[in-house]
Amino acid sequence: QRKLSRKELQWGEGLAMPPTPPREVPPLAKMLAGGTAGMMAKTAVSPIERVRILAQTGEAQGMSAYATAVKIVNEEGILGLWRGNTANCARVFPSKAVLFTANDLWKTKLSWVLGGDVRGLGFFSGSMAGITARYA
Repeated sequence: QRKLSRKELQWGEGLAMPPTPPREVPPLAKMLAGGTAGMMAKTAVSPIERVRILAQTGEAQGMSAYATAVKIVNEEGILGLWRGNTANCARVFPSKAVLFTANDLWKTKLSWVLGGDVRGLGFFSGSMAGITARYA
């Protein structure tokens, strides 16, 4: 092993740290992360969903999406745009929790069975996770 010069030590050349193995995340933490992400996504698009539902049911007949949103805010307040979001979150949390956890599980199992880095592994693990979440 060669000695490093003062210049090399100063700039840090040759001092690369060995890569640390990734820490395994417990399945319950993955489920919590997946469910929370699903709820956040539903909450972000909830105002658009509320306007869409009103348009589909005919309550906003002849009105633009913007006019419908303004009508909701005028009649129900700003929180009216998120009306019904709690039920959506209660429905989405378990589904996305299972989906997120199952995706990692399938990716691990399929890479072990198929032997390492396989092209399309993410596609197949995502497909299997979707099936798992659908029937779980």
